[in-house]
Amino acid sequence: GFTDLDDLGLPFAVQCCVKATISAGFSSNAPALFVLTRCAADLLAEHGSERLREFYLPKMRTGEWMGTMALSETHAGSSLRTIRTSATPTGVDNGLGEEYAIKGEKMWTT
Repeated sequence: GFTDLDDLGLPFAVQCCVKATISAGFSSNAPALFVLTRCAADLLAEHGSERLREFYLPKMRTGEWMGTMALSETHAGSSLRTIRTSATPTGVDNGLGEEYAIKGEKMWTT
């Protein structure tokens, strides 16, 4: 998993506490960015191809790149049950993996 790349090898819960403490002085969503990046990195570490892991994870680990999610849709808000956006494989490999055609609309990303 992504924890294999962590220098300190801290459990996820401890990392969240440390990052929340560090972020306490911010009036932004800084703690949420740490969690979203970690969730995205965990998905890549567990399910991504070797090439995707090599491309994305080092920069996510250092904080140069961050993860996010695109959930909210105009007709559904943040209801997972009613979102309509879909991803269909195109059959094209771009060197990092298969490309997908994304169909749908999002209001914003978190």
